[in-house]
Amino acid sequence: DGKEACRMALLVDPDIILMDVQMPRMNGLEAVHILKKRYQFNKPVIAVSANAYKQDLEEYVTHGIDDYLTKPYNEKQLKMILCRQLLKHANTRDQVDISMLKQAGNNEESIVRELSKRFYKQVDEFI
Repeated sequence: DGKEACRMALLVDPDIILMDVQMPRMNGLEAVHILKKRYQFNKPVIAVSANAYKQDLEEYVTHGIDDYLTKPYNEKQLKMILCRQLLKHANTRDQVDISMLKQAGNNEESIVRELSKRFYKQVDEFI
């Protein structure tokens, strides 16, 4: 339920939240609004809902939702949204510095490209 979602978000401080919109006691939109306004929760929140009408999606944004997944969703859709939001909200220290890849690859474009592919493959496997 939404109250439990708020309690757990504050207790655990996750990097990202998947929030179902329709829950008992307090819906997901109310929970996100409380987290973001009262507690200044600044991590991305992804709404999960069967509602995909434009007006619903616009309402999600007004409540502080960062992105949404429409049910039913597949693994690829989930991975894309998780990557997009995690990269969007990443701290500068967490981002990959391409100059390090260039240095490791002696500035050879083909090596840098290969290193990048390996990195993103590992990220994909991790997620």
